[in-house]
Amino acid sequence: MSPPLSPGELYSADVLLLGSRGAGMTAVGEILEDLGSHVLRMDAAAADGGPDELPYSPASITRPFSLCVYSPAVSKRDPVRLFVREHGVPEAALPEFLGGVFEQHQFTAVAGTHGKSTTAAMLTWVLQETGNGPASYVGAPRIADGRSGLWSSNSRIAVVEGCEYHSGFLHFKPNMVVLNGIERDHLDWFSSENDEDAAYSTLCQQTSVETLITSTACPRGQKIASEAEANVRRTWSVQSGANLNASADVMIRPLRKQGATTVAEVNAGGVPANLSLVLPGRHNLQNAAAAITAAIEHGVLLADACEALSRFQGIERRLEVRGEPGGLLLIDDYAHHPTAVR
Repeated sequence: MSPPLSPGELYSADVLLLGSRGAGMTAVGEILEDLGSHVLRMDAAAADGGPDELPYSPASITRPFSLCVYSPAVSKRDPVRLFVREHGVPEAALPEFLGGVFEQHQFTAVAGTHGKSTTAAMLTWVLQETGNGPASYVGAPRIADGRSGLWSSNSRIAVVEGCEYHSGFLHFKPNMVVLNGIERDHLDWFSSENDEDAAYSTLCQQTSVETLITSTACPRGQKIASEAEANVRRTWSVQSGANLNASADVMIRPLRKQGATTVAEVNAGGVPANLSLVLPGRHNLQNAAAAITAAIEHGVLLADACEALSRFQGIERRLEVRGEPGGLLLIDDYAHHPTAVR
C-alpha cells in the first residue's frame, strides 16, 4: 500500500511518529501539524511517554491511524513497527516522507558532508525575509524561533536538507541541488569514496534537476556537477586574497572582524554587496555563499539576501554560544566529523 504523503491526504489524518525526539523527526512533526494532521508521538528514549508522547509500546495504540513515519534509526524489527505492519498501516521512512510531501514544490535539496543544516536554514531564512516564505525541513531548530520544520501554503518553494546516510536523499526529486563539500563519511554505509560519489551523482543526475550549485573548492563536487545534465550550473567560493577574482558565480571575501561579526565583500555576476554575518568561522561564510547563490536562483536580489543574512542568528548546536559562566565562553557544537572538529 502506498503511503498517503500528499498534503491533501495528510490534512486531518492521524499520523504516528516513531523516534519522535530526533531532530529530524521533530521537524517532521512540525510540518505535519502545520498541514493539519493529528500527530501521535513515540520515542524509545521515553519508554513511559512524556508531554505529548505515548508510552513506547504497541499497547499505546488504541485508535486507527493513516500513516506511520519512522526515523531510520528505528529497526524494521521494532515491536511498534511490527504492530503497524500487521495492521496494514502504510509506513514511510523520514526521507521518503520528505520526498513525497514536497513532491509538487519547487524542491531545493541541500546536500553534502558539511554545512547542509546551516545552509538550508540560511536559505529558508533569506526566502522568508524577502517575501518568498518557503516550506522547509532542516535537521536542527533555528535559534530565532525554535522551528526546524515549516509548511507554507503561500509559496511553491521547498528547502529541504538531504542526508546522504542510507542514501536517504535519493527519495527526493529536486529541481535544484545545492551541493556543499564532500568528504568521506558514514563508513558503515559507504564502503568507498566511489560508492559515496555514486549516491551524490544519482541525486544530481535525476531528470528533475534543473539547477546545480557547487563549491569551486570541492573537486569531487565539481566532477559530479560536470557529469550532470542540469540546465543551470552555478558555483560559489570563499576567497582570502587582497581582491576577488572571477573564479565563481558568487564570491565572498572576509574583510574584517567586528566582535563576533564577520564583515565580508560579496560579488555576484559583477554586482557587489556587503555582508555582516554574526556567525563565526570561515565555514559559515561558505554556508552563506551557498545560500546566497541558491537565493539568487530563486529570484532574490543579492543586496536583499545579504541584508536578510545579517539578521540570521544560526541554528542550535552549530557553534551556538550558550553563555559565559564564570567568564568562560561556553559553545555547544554538534561537530563529530574530524574536519569539522578541526
